[in-house]
Amino acid sequence: WDRVLIGKHFPTDIHAARTLGQAIAREFLASPAFQRDLAEAQAEVRACPEANL
Repeated sequence: WDRVLIGKHFPTDIHAARTLGQAIAREFLASPAFQRDLAEAQAEVRACPEANL
């Protein structure tokens, strides 16, 4: 919200970006291909000893 306060964004910009981001995330999360890729990426990160997660 700092950018709204200093006049660089309108509140509607923030709302529109949030709405679009939620729609995109919903589509990705509903995609079996994305879920498969995400699981593979998570396995790669867990297998990396430097990750220390």
